[in-house]
Amino acid sequence: MWNSVDDAENAPVSVCTATGNQGAPSAVSDENGGVFFVWSDYRNDPNFYTSAQLYAQRINAEGNALWEKDGIPICELRVNQQQPYCIPDGSGGFIAAWWDERDIFADIYAQRINGNGEMLWNDENAQFQKGGIPVCTGAGVQRLPHIVPTGEAGETIIYWLDYREDFGDSTEDAIYAQRLDADGKPLWEINGIPVCHAPKEQITPQAVSTDSGAAIVVWSDARGQDYDIYIQRVP
Repeated sequence: MWNSVDDAENAPVSVCTATGNQGAPSAVSDENGGVFFVWSDYRNDPNFYTSAQLYAQRINAEGNALWEKDGIPICELRVNQQQPYCIPDGSGGFIAAWWDERDIFADIYAQRINGNGEMLWNDENAQFQKGGIPVCTGAGVQRLPHIVPTGEAGETIIYWLDYREDFGDSTEDAIYAQRLDADGKPLWEINGIPVCHAPKEQITPQAVSTDSGAAIVVWSDARGQDYDIYIQRVP
């Protein structure tokens, strides 16, 4: 068991105690006995639970924080960033995906961070270089990103709920996916390929990777008279 900063035996270790609220943590192994954390952080929010930024921290096997106290920002743009999801990158770091509202409607962004807390992916076309890379900035709203590894270090498949055809009507959402190489470059069609865009809603997608570098996605689907389970291999 770890000890807290005040040396209280078996007491929880604080990851972030900054002002404001922190929530929605996502955690993955650093593959060296420690863990990476990502969370939505409201320390810079002038209101209450309206605009979060994503922060991250690395805790080693002894329970010690390795990065700046209270974490480092993954995206330094002060726009609402939510639903972080992360996986190890296979090289001692991790990859995080989230949705944010820098362009009014929620879009999907991602970042790769190495074990020293350095951001590895940059959007060459963006004015602001510390804001992650766009995964999907298509029409309408995109939310609930998830990630699966491909077996190649730094490469990943990201999938999400997509409302590009109805601008947020929760009865007509679809599932889209994108594959990124180790440099964060998209390998499939810009803004992703459809996993399923059948009539009515597809919800709660989950996926696993295959030995051949593909992803198998399963979800609940309302195209019939009630909800059923469907599955698809991507690509």
